[in-house]
Amino acid sequence: MLNAQHDFRGGLALAGNKLYGEQAATCAAPLPRHLWIPLHQHQGPPAVPCVQPGQHVLRGDLIAKASTSASVAVHASSSGWVRAIESRDLDQGRSVDCILLETDQQDQARDEALGPCYTDPDATAAETIIERIAAAGIVGLGGASFPSATKLRAGVDRPTLEHIILNGAECEPYISCDGASMLEDAAAIIRGGQWLLAASGAQRLSIAIEDHHQAAIDSVNQALKRSADARIQLVQVPSRYPQGGERQLIQSLTGLEVPLDGLPLDLGLAMFNVATAVAVKQALEESQPLTERIVTVTGTAIAQPRNWRVRLGTPISELIAASGGLTHPDPAPRLLMGGAMMGVVLPDKDVPVSKGFNCLLVGPPSDIQPAAASRACIRCGDCVEVCPAGLLPQQLYWHSQAREFQAAAKLHLDACIECGACAVVCPSEIPLVQYYRYAKAELANAAVERRKAEHAKARYAAREKRLQREHAEREAARQRKQAALLQAEQTAAAKPADATSAAVAAALAKARAQQAKAKQALPPAVKAAQERARRQREHNSGSDN
Repeated sequence: MLNAQHDFRGGLALAGNKLYGEQAATCAAPLPRHLWIPLHQHQGPPAVPCVQPGQHVLRGDLIAKASTSASVAVHASSSGWVRAIESRDLDQGRSVDCILLETDQQDQARDEALGPCYTDPDATAAETIIERIAAAGIVGLGGASFPSATKLRAGVDRPTLEHIILNGAECEPYISCDGASMLEDAAAIIRGGQWLLAASGAQRLSIAIEDHHQAAIDSVNQALKRSADARIQLVQVPSRYPQGGERQLIQSLTGLEVPLDGLPLDLGLAMFNVATAVAVKQALEESQPLTERIVTVTGTAIAQPRNWRVRLGTPISELIAASGGLTHPDPAPRLLMGGAMMGVVLPDKDVPVSKGFNCLLVGPPSDIQPAAASRACIRCGDCVEVCPAGLLPQQLYWHSQAREFQAAAKLHLDACIECGACAVVCPSEIPLVQYYRYAKAELANAAVERRKAEHAKARYAAREKRLQREHAEREAARQRKQAALLQAEQTAAAKPADATSAAVAAALAKARAQQAKAKQALPPAVKAAQERARRQREHNSGSDN
């Protein structure tokens, strides 16, 4: 049994700005006229489109297939016509191919889009459950967007997996979509957890909720009583940022640290977001793929902050309009995908909602992140004290600023979860996380270039080997041909002498025999005439001389 008797290092106690009460109630966002459905809504390579412009589809129809095991399928979020497949800017300057779907406003769903519905987790084979989760295109809805089926398969391959954790620790100050899900879909969360238990072979499941969210705790507790499943428990964890981080939550529950180069599976654990569990339940029991999610639209520049149930592909401009528009006079408010701590800046209002899009935070820059000019680092060490990953933010910053990326990598830059706690406490207001993201991007680019160079080198070596093999084959063929010709010449040189002499001898013998026979067969008069003719030829020959 897991408990919350432990704690993780570092972290911060942040003031909450979540939506509670009536504001937290989830409403269905208006269905837009156009949906821009990204082909890359997950970790791993993009999905491959399987529809053509002009084709009519229903909600739930497959429109792009997973390209690898690290990719997931993409489905139509509503009924309508495929109009184009075009590139569109997403977060962090990413340009991603999207399927433009013009909705017909009928929103007709495909019945049993994924096949027959299932009702009993314990009577369904684990591989069948995992295949259904993969077919539904489900990823981690907490923001990581890792393919859930891939995580389950990795767990099945490790018989030590014993415990599933559903992450309801929503520590970001502004995000409340998971809280809304726990309030309104608690039964579905538990049901999805039962499907995850059956798929993974784990024996226990814990739902972790921060202790300040009493309404969600009550809702899940009531659903647990109704389910009467002794394998599932609710665990309250302290409200401390970044409690919702996978490694931090595991440390809070178990007292164990996930190795820097390891996975929770190494400790016999696997973690899923509570909203992911709801999507799993819908895929198995309702045969519906992942085509929508709950998004928190909030910030001081939003007239009516609210949690929306949003179709994937909806431009955020539609959510802003549905939320009453902007209140801040700034014509270009700061748009963040995610919370104030770990959110990333969006380029404009045309960005569509994807599977990992959990919050739209809109406000003036001063409301979301300090905009003051940074000053020199004074080496106070506060950033080290609050770092939940146990890193040295100061040194990471220096190396990143000096473009010494490999030195930063040796200090485990990749273990940074970009929680932003170091930047919050920095008295010099240095945007530390931006430097870390910059260094990570440079390291990633260098890794890509290195892989390209290694691939090119391997291709060159393979080409050289092929050319050498072909040259050797041609030389061997030439030598074989030369040997065959030589053998033929030798054979030909030996055979004609014997054959010619034998033939000439036979011909001469035959001619002599014929002459003798002819002489014996001629009458005496003819022979006398021939004798005279011969003498005459000899006489004539002597006269001429």
